[in-house]
Amino acid sequence: MEAAWNEKNFDEIARLAHWLKGAGGTVGFDAFTEPAAELEQLAKAKNEDQIAAMLTALRRLAARIEIANPANAQAVVGADKGWAEIAR
Repeated sequence: MEAAWNEKNFDEIARLAHWLKGAGGTVGFDAFTEPAAELEQLAKAKNEDQIAAMLTALRRLAARIEIANPANAQAVVGADKGWAEIAR
């Protein structure tokens, strides 16, 4: 998302936000569903000011995730490149 944002690639931001909306809920991170849905709509509308704010909010939300067993962290993060890109 950061790379897409730096390039102002709104289609890619919308695509990744859509992915996060579904994937977050699927793996039990329901807190990502609503902000990701909002980000998807903001990207489609090319609302730069609110996209920046939502990306900041999503970064803060991602930073709050704790992995219960650090030995499994590599397997979890490495399992899906998309999540690693978003969590940066």
